[in-house]
Amino acid sequence: MSLRINTNIAALNAHKNMIKNDNSLSASLEKLSSGLRINKAADDASGMAIADALKSQALGLGQAIRNANDGISMVQTADGALDEAINIVNSIKTKAIQAAQDGQTTDSRKAIQSDIDKLTEELDIIARTTAFNNQKLLSGNFTNKAFQIGAYSKETVSISIASAESTKIGHVAASTMTFNSEGTSSLSFYSSLQNATYNLETIEVAYDNTRDHSVGAVADAINKMSDLLGLSAEASVTSTTTNNITAGTTDSTFTINGVTIGEVPVLENDSTGSLVKAINQKSDQHGIFASVDSEGIMTLTSMDDRAIEVSGGAATAAVLGQTASSMSTLGMINLTQYGAAEIVVNDRSGGIAVSLTSDLEIGAATVAAGNTMALTSGSDLLAGSTIGSGSTFTSALTLAGGEVVSGAGIAAAATSSLADGSVLNSGTVLTNDVTIAGIASTAGNVVLGSGSELIDASVINTPSAALGSDVTIANTGATTGNVVLGSGSVLNDATVVASASTFDSDVTIENTGATNGVVTLASGSTLEGGTIVASASTIDSDITIAAMASGVQNANIVLGVGTYLEAGTVIGSGVTITTTTGVIGGSGVTIGVGGVYLDSGVAGNRTLTLDAGTSIVSGSIFAAGTTTTTDALTLAGGTQTMTGGLTLAAASDIASGSTLAAGTTTVTDAVTTDGQQTMAGGFTLAAASDIASGSTLVAGSTASGQDLTLDGTQTMTGGLTLSATSNIASGSTLVAGSTASGQDLTLSTDQVIGVAMTLGAGSSLGSGSTLAVGSELNGEAIDNDLAVTGTLTLAAGSALASGSDLATGSTLGATVTLLNDETVAAGTDMVLNSGSTLASGSIISAGTVLNAAITDASGTVFAAGTTLFEDITTAGTTTVVGEMTLNSGSVLAAGSTLAPNTTATDTAAGFTKSTATINRLADVSVLTQAGAQTAIAVADSALKDLDKVRAGLGSVQNQLTSTIANISTTRVNISAAESSIRDVDFAEEAANFSKMQILVQASSFAMAQANASAQNVLQLLQG
Repeated sequence: MSLRINTNIAALNAHKNMIKNDNSLSASLEKLSSGLRINKAADDASGMAIADALKSQALGLGQAIRNANDGISMVQTADGALDEAINIVNSIKTKAIQAAQDGQTTDSRKAIQSDIDKLTEELDIIARTTAFNNQKLLSGNFTNKAFQIGAYSKETVSISIASAESTKIGHVAASTMTFNSEGTSSLSFYSSLQNATYNLETIEVAYDNTRDHSVGAVADAINKMSDLLGLSAEASVTSTTTNNITAGTTDSTFTINGVTIGEVPVLENDSTGSLVKAINQKSDQHGIFASVDSEGIMTLTSMDDRAIEVSGGAATAAVLGQTASSMSTLGMINLTQYGAAEIVVNDRSGGIAVSLTSDLEIGAATVAAGNTMALTSGSDLLAGSTIGSGSTFTSALTLAGGEVVSGAGIAAAATSSLADGSVLNSGTVLTNDVTIAGIASTAGNVVLGSGSELIDASVINTPSAALGSDVTIANTGATTGNVVLGSGSVLNDATVVASASTFDSDVTIENTGATNGVVTLASGSTLEGGTIVASASTIDSDITIAAMASGVQNANIVLGVGTYLEAGTVIGSGVTITTTTGVIGGSGVTIGVGGVYLDSGVAGNRTLTLDAGTSIVSGSIFAAGTTTTTDALTLAGGTQTMTGGLTLAAASDIASGSTLAAGTTTVTDAVTTDGQQTMAGGFTLAAASDIASGSTLVAGSTASGQDLTLDGTQTMTGGLTLSATSNIASGSTLVAGSTASGQDLTLSTDQVIGVAMTLGAGSSLGSGSTLAVGSELNGEAIDNDLAVTGTLTLAAGSALASGSDLATGSTLGATVTLLNDETVAAGTDMVLNSGSTLASGSIISAGTVLNAAITDASGTVFAAGTTLFEDITTAGTTTVVGEMTLNSGSVLAAGSTLAPNTTATDTAAGFTKSTATINRLADVSVLTQAGAQTAIAVADSALKDLDKVRAGLGSVQNQLTSTIANISTTRVNISAAESSIRDVDFAEEAANFSKMQILVQASSFAMAQANASAQNVLQLLQG
């Protein structure tokens, strides 16, 4: 051991330990004085983080408990108000029950109604004023609210309180089912409560004087399932005379429900009660009670809801003021459903309405010859539906636009309507009374029959659309190609007819109508003042250039260069051709076969001037009173051609180079030719006629007076009529609209209407009209459904598009095979008739009742009569031995067949259902017995509504109470966990403190001893 003076190591160590002990003592004193083990992060960093998190959670839970208590207070406030609201509704119901008995008078019912009105007013006041922290609780606005019931985000309880106002509660839907024919009633109802469809037992409805086959039995079947359906039914079978009972005697055949009433002498209004007494004496037999009111109106009421069947002869009808049979009725069922939803009922016996989720295509080979598939009135064919060849629309057809109807063998009935965008493809034939809406466009040969109408802006395309008789084209109608306008057609102001169009007989072109190309106007057509006929057009035989009334301006008719006037054309009295100089045509104007008649009324000097190059064809005649230059017809020179059959008046001159064709006849005086004329075979010259050098008579000319023979490829334009024994050589063409020997004309090419065509109200497609083979309603862009308002017959090859609906009563007239899988859409069922087959792989949805044994894909056999609780897939082809209803979602695999409805014994009992009327508590009226009955139902519904709200509030309150209990326990545990981490253990820390005190004292002593050790060195130095 060495002795040092400069460095006192022992003292340094003692000092170090003394400082350490002092720090520990200070820390211990801090813990003991604060009661916390962790006073700063340095004490325990991780422990402090955990303790802080636990402290935050505990604080949050404390506030959540306070929030939940606030929520409970709010719920209790609303619940208390609803309790009083229920008391009010109970009072309303009690008063409605009071008013429902017919011992009440009108005045007493008014007094009751007044009380109900005041109660309803008070109910609304409660609903509008009940509030918590200025928030209205029962007004319907306190919805989607939330209470924070946890320490962290999104830990909430949601609450919504429905309105308690009288306008928002007590909804009851009321509807009536009126039965109108006997048959089988197999009803199914959709339950809005269960969101499911339920099938009722099948009941026969008949006039057989029994309640078992009555609407009362149907009502009982409905009421058996009222808890599931949420509705009730009440049968009502009454019949009332339209007029008062008149004096007379009923005849011996007067019966009610087969029970003979016989001859009964009756006074006016049955004042003696003889008729009523005679009927009521046998009420125990026929079940009917009769009564007559003060005005003599008789009412028959079924006492047990059986049908009322009345029969009798003329004498009975005289007494009743109507036929006896008109008093017969099957009755009605009054339906009452809680809630505001529509009452949905379907008749399974008639083929319930079916919606498909994919296209339904019907294979042609599966439809037997002569059989059809019929869709009844109300069926909808959605966009993309296809109507196959041979289909027949027996009543109104509406195409909503964009549909395509193509092929032959399809017929559309009267009042059918084809909207903008519809296309009629090749072979389409539309007969009389057709309306084509604006911008309708054709793309091929189309025949529009008598009475058809093309609306403003309609377009008829090339080639060769044929318009039959009595066609009207409204103003600005335009054609864009070769068009034939038939007899009786009318083209209105500003109509434009395109190049190469043909006007059949009896066509009228009104005021300022214009053609813009080579046009043919046929026999019987009329051109009114102001009409413009384009260059190179043909004016056919029997055209009338109409006379204008005096004072009419712009009466001129302009015939363009190359215009062709055929035989029989008449220029009417009072017509001015251009100015006053007659017909002025440019070079190339042709006077047609048969001659032009210029009648005595033609304005001006009635001079017909023809320019060089003009031709006058066979049979041209200038009528009495017409002046041709001065004495004779003069051809101005050039190369005029006179075709066969031309009659020339005396002293006519034929210029050099002219040709007289076969059949030309000269009359009276001689005809002089002055060189180079050619006379074709058969040309006839009168005596003393001179033919100049170089003229030629062609061999084979035909003598006049015989039948017309055409020996080449002549073309007969629309409206041409050929007489008996006329011959048309090989290669000749009859243009659409021509008439051959009074028989029908068949056009072999396709006719297409390319854009919208509308058949307006009153329109009809005549007997035998067809839409060609392959017709379809599946245009590329269809915006709307196609509604069939009557029976629609679909032939083989027809396809119903995805989403198509087959309405109740739709029938299959023949067995059809599905080409694709089909799914029965949600919310609907589908009836399979006896003989239908389900192909392997078909899926039968849960809820379906099997009528035949089915083996599923796993080999499990489900016996007939089994109700499926889950979907099954068939392992093989299954034949339905009786009618079976497939639930929605079922899938009919490709190859399945649908059989037609069977015998008349399966006829559905027909009924009509009225649209539901919705009643609310605010609408309650007890002024009538019926109104009081409705008020009772409405009050019950209102009670259910309010109780539902209260039940919801009670659930929330219970939830909040449970939440408070839970988070209170959680809070205690969280606080305990925090304490175990953050708080100091006093026993342990006190012991530690005592230890540190001793160590501090010891370190001080050691320090003193270490400092004293230097004295030993001094003593060593002194020695």
